[in-house]
Amino acid sequence: MKGGSLYTTVYRKPTHTGCYLHFDSNHPFHVKRGVIQSLVNRVNLLCPNEQDHKIEMEISWKDWLSNAYPADLVQSIMYRKPINVNEDKQSNREPLSMVSTPYSRGVSEKFRKIYKRYNTRTIFKTKCTLGSYLGKTIPRLN
Repeated sequence: MKGGSLYTTVYRKPTHTGCYLHFDSNHPFHVKRGVIQSLVNRVNLLCPNEQDHKIEMEISWKDWLSNAYPADLVQSIMYRKPINVNEDKQSNREPLSMVSTPYSRGVSEKFRKIYKRYNTRTIFKTKCTLGSYLGKTIPRLN
Protein backbone atom coordinates (compact mmCIF):
# COMPACT_ATOMS: atom_id res chain seq x y z
CA MET A 1 0.00 0.00 0.00
CA LYS A 2 1.49 3.32 -1.08
CA GLY A 3 -0.17 6.65 -0.45
CA GLY A 4 -3.53 5.06 0.30
CA SER A 5 -3.51 3.01 -2.92
CA LEU A 6 -3.13 -0.74 -3.22
CA TYR A 7 -0.59 -1.97 -5.77
CA THR A 8 -0.62 -5.55 -7.00
CA THR A 9 1.36 -7.71 -9.40
CA VAL A 10 0.98 -11.19 -10.83
CA TYR A 11 1.85 -13.83 -8.23
CA ARG A 12 3.90 -16.78 -9.36
CA LYS A 13 4.74 -19.66 -7.05
CA PRO A 14 8.43 -20.22 -6.32
CA THR A 15 8.14 -23.44 -8.34
CA HIS A 16 6.78 -21.61 -11.43
CA THR A 17 8.63 -22.88 -14.51
CA GLY A 18 7.05 -20.76 -17.24
CA CYS A 19 5.63 -23.85 -18.94
CA TYR A 20 2.31 -23.31 -20.65
CA LEU A 21 0.61 -25.12 -23.50
CA HIS A 22 3.32 -25.57 -26.16
CA PHE A 23 2.47 -23.93 -29.47
CA ASP A 24 3.28 -27.09 -31.44
CA SER A 25 0.88 -29.21 -29.39
CA ASN A 26 -2.20 -30.78 -30.96
CA HIS A 27 -4.76 -28.24 -29.76
CA PRO A 28 -7.09 -25.90 -31.65
CA PHE A 29 -5.60 -22.53 -32.53
CA HIS A 30 -8.18 -20.63 -30.46
CA VAL A 31 -6.94 -22.45 -27.34
CA LYS A 32 -3.35 -21.38 -28.04
CA ARG A 33 -4.51 -17.81 -28.63
CA GLY A 34 -6.40 -18.02 -25.34
CA VAL A 35 -3.20 -18.86 -23.44
CA ILE A 36 -1.72 -15.55 -24.53
CA GLN A 37 -4.94 -13.57 -24.06
CA SER A 38 -5.54 -14.86 -20.53
CA LEU A 39 -2.05 -13.86 -19.38
CA VAL A 40 -2.36 -10.44 -21.03
CA ASN A 41 -5.70 -9.92 -19.27
CA ARG A 42 -4.20 -10.99 -15.94
CA VAL A 43 -1.33 -8.51 -16.25
CA ASN A 44 -3.68 -5.71 -17.35
CA LEU A 45 -6.03 -6.33 -14.41
CA LEU A 46 -3.44 -6.82 -11.69
CA CYS A 47 -0.70 -4.33 -12.61
CA PRO A 48 -1.96 -0.73 -12.67
CA ASN A 49 1.58 0.57 -12.09
CA GLU A 50 3.30 1.10 -15.45
CA GLN A 51 6.68 -0.18 -14.25
CA ASP A 52 5.21 -3.39 -12.78
CA HIS A 53 3.10 -3.84 -15.92
CA LYS A 54 6.20 -3.67 -18.11
CA ILE A 55 8.12 -6.16 -15.92
CA GLU A 56 5.24 -8.66 -15.92
CA MET A 57 4.76 -8.40 -19.68
CA GLU A 58 8.48 -9.06 -20.20
CA ILE A 59 8.27 -12.18 -18.01
CA SER A 60 5.21 -13.37 -19.94
CA TRP A 61 6.92 -12.57 -23.26
CA LYS A 62 9.87 -14.82 -22.35
CA ASP A 63 7.47 -17.58 -21.27
CA TRP A 64 5.58 -17.45 -24.58
CA LEU A 65 8.74 -17.54 -26.65
CA SER A 66 10.13 -20.45 -24.62
CA ASN A 67 6.87 -22.31 -25.42
CA ALA A 68 7.40 -21.68 -29.18
CA TYR A 69 4.69 -19.02 -29.64
CA PRO A 70 5.39 -16.87 -32.73
CA ALA A 71 6.44 -13.33 -31.81
CA ASP A 72 4.05 -11.73 -34.33
CA LEU A 73 1.07 -13.63 -32.87
CA VAL A 74 2.02 -12.60 -29.33
CA GLN A 75 2.40 -8.95 -30.37
CA SER A 76 -0.93 -8.89 -32.21
CA ILE A 77 -2.72 -10.14 -29.09
CA MET A 78 -0.76 -7.97 -26.64
CA TYR A 79 -1.61 -4.75 -28.44
CA ARG A 80 -5.20 -5.63 -29.33
CA LYS A 81 -7.92 -3.37 -27.98
CA PRO A 82 -9.48 -4.97 -24.87
CA ILE A 83 -12.87 -6.56 -25.48
CA ASN A 84 -15.85 -5.04 -23.69
CA VAL A 85 -17.62 -7.99 -22.09
CA ASN A 86 -20.84 -5.97 -21.74
CA GLU A 87 -21.29 -5.54 -25.50
CA ASP A 88 -24.29 -7.36 -26.92
CA LYS A 89 -23.00 -9.38 -29.86
CA GLN A 90 -24.88 -11.36 -32.48
CA SER A 91 -22.45 -14.26 -31.98
CA ASN A 92 -23.48 -14.62 -28.32
CA ARG A 93 -26.91 -15.95 -29.20
CA GLU A 94 -27.83 -19.40 -27.96
CA PRO A 95 -26.78 -22.13 -30.42
CA LEU A 96 -29.63 -24.04 -32.06
CA SER A 97 -27.81 -27.36 -31.85
CA MET A 98 -24.48 -28.98 -31.02
CA VAL A 99 -22.27 -31.44 -32.87
CA SER A 100 -19.39 -33.46 -31.42
CA THR A 101 -16.48 -34.61 -33.57
CA PRO A 102 -12.97 -35.95 -32.94
CA TYR A 103 -10.29 -33.25 -33.07
CA SER A 104 -7.95 -33.27 -36.06
CA ARG A 105 -5.65 -30.29 -36.58
CA GLY A 106 -6.56 -28.27 -39.66
CA VAL A 107 -9.77 -30.15 -40.41
CA SER A 108 -11.67 -29.48 -37.19
CA GLU A 109 -11.23 -25.72 -37.46
CA LYS A 110 -12.85 -25.80 -40.91
CA PHE A 111 -15.79 -27.80 -39.59
CA ARG A 112 -16.26 -25.32 -36.73
CA LYS A 113 -16.31 -22.41 -39.18
CA ILE A 114 -18.95 -24.08 -41.36
CA TYR A 115 -21.16 -25.09 -38.42
CA LYS A 116 -20.90 -21.60 -36.91
CA ARG A 117 -22.73 -20.17 -39.95
CA TYR A 118 -25.71 -22.33 -39.02
CA ASN A 119 -25.58 -21.37 -35.34
CA THR A 120 -24.38 -24.85 -34.38
CA ARG A 121 -21.89 -25.28 -31.56
CA THR A 122 -18.97 -27.61 -32.30
CA ILE A 123 -17.38 -29.67 -29.53
CA PHE A 124 -14.15 -31.56 -30.09
CA LYS A 125 -13.52 -34.79 -28.21
CA THR A 126 -10.57 -37.10 -28.05
CA LYS A 127 -11.53 -40.76 -28.00
CA CYS A 128 -8.02 -42.11 -27.49
CA THR A 129 -7.28 -41.25 -23.88
CA LEU A 130 -5.32 -43.13 -21.28
CA GLY A 131 -8.57 -43.86 -19.44
CA SER A 132 -10.13 -45.42 -22.53
CA TYR A 133 -7.21 -47.84 -22.80
CA LEU A 134 -7.10 -48.72 -19.12
CA GLY A 135 -10.84 -48.91 -18.58
CA LYS A 136 -12.23 -49.33 -15.12
CA THR A 137 -9.55 -51.15 -13.17
CA ILE A 138 -11.05 -50.85 -9.70
CA PRO A 139 -12.58 -54.18 -8.67
CA ARG A 140 -16.13 -54.13 -7.36
CA LEU A 141 -16.80 -55.19 -3.80
CA ASN A 142 -19.80 -57.45 -3.28
